[in-house]
Amino acid sequence: MTLLALFGALTAGLGIAERSVGAAGDRIDGWISTAWNTVTGAADDVDEEAAAAAEEVVEESGEAVQQAGQAVEGAADEAAENLARD
Repeated sequence: MTLLALFGALTAGLGIAERSVGAAGDRIDGWISTAWNTVTGAADDVDEEAAAAAEEVVEESGEAVQQAGQAVEGAADEAAENLARD
């Protein structure tokens, strides 16, 4: 209710300043449009950043798995050599 009263007071004040309620509405529409574009643009930026971070994590995980696989392969080769000597 308070927000509605604030919006009405803002419209009345701008209507007096602009000498037209229509011009006041156009000005308020511009503010709302700017705010909306800022919010949705920020959400798009967050989505892009999250996708880039996820891609980086996947790449790093793949490299870690490859290194672990090489370490296991080396350990298996060493164990096979030790068994062959015994």
